Amino acid sequence: MATRPEFLSGGEPARLIPITADSAREQKSISVLLAGMRSVLELRQALLKSIGTRVGSSATLEAWTEVVFANEDKKTAKQKTTNLTQSLPSPISSQHSQRITQ
Repeated sequence: MATRPEFLSGGEPARLIPITADSAREQKSISVLLAGMRSVLELRQALLKSIGTRVGSSATLEAWTEVVFANEDKKTAKQKTTNLTQSLPSPISSQHSQRITQ
């Protein structure tokens, strides 16, 4: 197992077979994706190339889920996530939510 970096006070390593509750679908999905990126060089290169990051064959990737940074507590992190979620626009705009008749 990888050692958690010192700038994190909490977090779990990403796993191909996550050990979380069945209701945590998003956490499971991102854990599988991150673990796949960590394990498969071609996947890591393709995904990171799409955002302009070059990855060499000897590069390593550490992946963590549900992280808490050392300089903030869990309550602050939860509040930031809640505020971000409330400020994001709805993915369904009013144009798309109306029924289209032909």
